[in-house]
Amino acid sequence: MVWARFRQYLVLGYLYFMRSLKILAALAITALLLFGGAACGGDDKNADETEATGHEIVPDSQVTQGLAATQQLLADIESGRVADKTKALDAVEAGWASYEGTIKKNEVDLYLDFEDALAAFQKAVKGSNSAGTTTAKTKFATAAQSYLAKHP
Repeated sequence: MVWARFRQYLVLGYLYFMRSLKILAALAITALLLFGGAACGGDDKNADETEATGHEIVPDSQVTQGLAATQQLLADIESGRVADKTKALDAVEAGWASYEGTIKKNEVDLYLDFEDALAAFQKAVKGSNSAGTTTAKTKFATAAQSYLAKHP
């Protein structure tokens, strides 16, 4: 009787151990699948630059064109030549996003000036503050001139 009871505990302990082992193995495989691929990556330098700045790096010629287009759009919004200012502000943001990574990579301080100017411009437009739009547009133009002097 004692031997039978001992054997029963032994079998139950073995079954409990095996079930725990299966759970641990399943957890280990899941962790490997989830986190194992994180160390794998390509050797694409453009991807590294994009990840470093959070935005795509484009040629200086594209930045020059983008800055000119953004300044023109800011002037059009300020002067009232744009009927839908919300869509125009969205266009400014989309245009800026297409080349801001290069500016951020090359000139961090000027990048922050651009960001501040665009935020102030958007706030001034939404608040119908014409003096604010003029100031922000001028700040953007000044930052653009400084950037283009360093990166023609």
